[in-house]
Amino acid sequence: MLFRCVAAIPNGGGGCIEHFYEDTAQGRASAEAFAREHDKPGVAVYDCVSPLRGRRRAKDNVALIEGLHVDLDIYKQNKTKEEAVKRLCDELLDVGILSGINSSGRGLQAYFLFREPVEAGTPEAENAQQVLKRLVAHLGGDPQLTHFAALMRRLGTTNSKEGGGPCKALVNTGARCELSDIEAYLDLVSEREPLFSSPDKPNGGGGTPESDDGPVDVDARLAAMTYEDQNGRRGQRHRPRRHPGPDLESVAPGRHLQPGVRGHHTNGGA
Repeated sequence: MLFRCVAAIPNGGGGCIEHFYEDTAQGRASAEAFAREHDKPGVAVYDCVSPLRGRRRAKDNVALIEGLHVDLDIYKQNKTKEEAVKRLCDELLDVGILSGINSSGRGLQAYFLFREPVEAGTPEAENAQQVLKRLVAHLGGDPQLTHFAALMRRLGTTNSKEGGGPCKALVNTGARCELSDIEAYLDLVSEREPLFSSPDKPNGGGGTPESDDGPVDVDARLAAMTYEDQNGRRGQRHRPRRHPGPDLESVAPGRHLQPGVRGHHTNGGA
């Protein structure tokens, strides 16, 4: 049995509440109810980009990789969203790898969904991780979101930060691709400059894509998290045994034409 995760995080960071649910009609209804409850000024609602093996959001608990995701902090650059969307479409539509673009309120998220998901823990999954890093670097996306337990803003919610707005789908091409198609594209453009300039400084290790708060104490963040099950019961999240490096690098905002919720809401980022 696989699980999805929707999360609510105050704009100032900390106090993350995660709701895990089965990818069924009942489970999706519980996620939507959670999102409606927490979608209010001062709080952001996110979706995890990947299905999970259990009720724990961590890189080592990802079950399937359904595509690649890139969060673009367009609001930090001297470009309008319309200009940025046009540039992405001009660059990527003819290649056939772009599935969709969402507005995250202040920025954009681009999604590249696979025809068939990649099983986590396989050599192909390791390759997907490296290709994700290359794609984010080429597009000038947020480097903190280059993992598959990242959070992206949930479509249909509102980014209440200054300059924010509704999180909504802007482009839905319907395209699906193979990981090798994205690799071939990146090989062709390997000598080019990034499509957009990268963020001036990386977001905090556990923060949201738009938070420039510096390094985050991952242990403290995990200890502060609570979870909510499908029936609405809450509990304290137990701190996992530490391995070399944190198993939860960042709370990455935004979500899209969302891997894993095909035909349902997609979610966006900054």
